[in-house]
Order: sequence, then C-alpha cells, then structure tokens
Amino acid sequence: MELFDDIKPAPGSPLDFHINGKISVREESGSVEVKYGFLPLAKFTRSDWAEVYQAAVTLADDYQIPYVTVAMICRLDRNTVSKLAQTKRLLGLRYIFANDKGRRRRGRSLMRLSRSSIKRSKTSRRSPMPRSSPGSKKPE
Repeated sequence: MELFDDIKPAPGSPLDFHINGKISVREESGSVEVKYGFLPLAKFTRSDWAEVYQAAVTLADDYQIPYVTVAMICRLDRNTVSKLAQTKRLLGLRYIFANDKGRRRRGRSLMRLSRSSIKRSKTSRRSPMPRSSPGSKKPE
C-alpha cells in the first residue's frame, strides 16, 4: 500500500493525479474520468450516486484496483466500496441500486383503510359480554 499513500488531494479540490504512472484520474466540472494509459476504465458524474456506485464497482471488481484507491477516486468510504463489490459478486449489479434498506414505515396498513371501513367498524361494535368467573357454572 505504500504506492498509494502519497496520493492525498486536498478535500474538495478536483482530482488530477497518476497511480504508478499508468492509471490517471482527471476531474473537470464534476465529471471524473479514470484511464489506464489511453484506455478509459470509467467515467462518471460526481452528482449522480448511481454512476458513482457503478464506477466504484467497475474499478474495484472488474479492474482489481484496491478498495482504498477506488474509495479515494469516488470519494466513498473503503468499507462502502467493499460492500458494493461484495453485493455485486453475490447478488448482481442490479441489487447495488435497490433501495430496500430497513423496515417500511409503521402504520402502512392504516393508510389503506378508507373512511367507510372505519365508520363500518365503529357502528358494528357489539356491547361487551359479561365475564364469568372461573369457578362459576354456566347457566343452562
């Protein structure tokens, strides 16, 4: 990892650097382009999170660039890049973009009830039955 330790741009500044003299990263007005020599590896817009995720997975999984370097290029956390690559390997690329994190909000079934069904449930209530004690006999 000592090859990549000297590449630390200032936060918020545009990226323009080379890794090992072969991989070049250039950022211009929010658009980032990653090349190996003259061969383009990935191109993405920084404001579109789907493009950033896809580029991170492409660089990390397909081109075998270390997670730390991909995280720096895409401005993500290295654990995020690792989880994205693992998700792609296990489930496929489409599950990276799925937004099914966590439970649905509470009370979802209450929204489906219409006013008429609520009125019906209020009018059809029965009066409570008197409870008998456990030792008493039932009337015959």
